Amino acid sequence: MSFSVGFIDKLFGEKIELEIPDGNGNVIKRTVTKKWYDKMVREGKFSTVKEEIIKVHMLHPFDGYIILNWVVGVDIPEETVAKFINDDGELYALTVFEDGEQNVMVITKEMFDNAYERFSEI
Repeated sequence: MSFSVGFIDKLFGEKIELEIPDGNGNVIKRTVTKKWYDKMVREGKFSTVKEEIIKVHMLHPFDGYIILNWVVGVDIPEETVAKFINDDGELYALTVFEDGEQNVMVITKEMFDNAYERFSEI
């Protein structure tokens, strides 16, 4: 699939990088020309998203260490992000099961590193 509008645009057009969620908590990055992107928006094939996506480092009892991408205000409240966001702009979380029910706790990086070390010992 071509992500440009014509040969000249492909060679010399301004390039931008899109981050597209794949539905599994991952983000796919695609480089396209700005002209192609603007055309897709005009045709209604794309819409601009004002949502912020944040990288979350997760420890899970079954899946181990995984990286997820959460949408602020949808997957996680803005207040929680403001309270726990690290200097690197990322969050850290831990999945636990209590009475058979899965619970996710957002934690500090220091707590995450400690939990990761303990997971590694198992």
